[in-house]
Amino acid sequence: YLMTYTSTVIPAIISVYMYSLLEKQLKKFIPKNIEIFALSLAALLIMVPLTVIVIGPIGVFLGDGIGSLINFASARSGLLAGAILGAGWTFLVMTGVHWGIVPIMLNNIALYGEDPIRPMVAAATFASAGVALGVFMRSKNKDTKALAISSMMPALLGGITEPIVYGLSVKFKRPLIAQTIAGGIAGAFIGAMGTTASVYVFPAITTFPAFAGPTFIYYLIGITGAFIGSAILTYILGFKE
Repeated sequence: YLMTYTSTVIPAIISVYMYSLLEKQLKKFIPKNIEIFALSLAALLIMVPLTVIVIGPIGVFLGDGIGSLINFASARSGLLAGAILGAGWTFLVMTGVHWGIVPIMLNNIALYGEDPIRPMVAAATFASAGVALGVFMRSKNKDTKALAISSMMPALLGGITEPIVYGLSVKFKRPLIAQTIAGGIAGAFIGAMGTTASVYVFPAITTFPAFAGPTFIYYLIGITGAFIGSAILTYILGFKE
């Protein structure tokens, strides 16, 4: 299965785990006096083709499967699909399998001129931005405050949430719960209202025109709710610095 794996970590995680099992078995057969080079060589000869032929495609099929599931849920129930995407998009991005959903968004725009999935994803993006605001308001540490406010700007203006996710949400844990809840609720609302995007863009304030149309007001309500709700939940739940 020919593709690049630069945007996913699942094949790498599975490969390393499989290597750990293989190494234990190889040590039973390789003499100690040649183990220093023979072990790595034997493992390399086995793991490289195994990763390319078997393990790598598993990550691809997993992403494609999730994409098909989301598309199916979106066609049957926008509310359900929105709740899943709003709450789970951050986790999909962290594992790289979100790329299985991107082709579906592009295909929807190409065939129908609009896509209902991208607005649902926006709920997760603005919920992440809300975490930064909540941490800024709650924290008493100057460095944490500086990180929160500096990472909030790329999220709001460019849809870039990695600094928030890895620098705040995952680090402090409770903010991740807050953004999951707020993103899920806002995503469900956006999906239920049938909000669509006419262009594939990163959800941000600067990309509002891509969501302009009859459902734009619902998009605004949804992302505003995600942002404010996540900030309030982050402040209420608190975190240990």
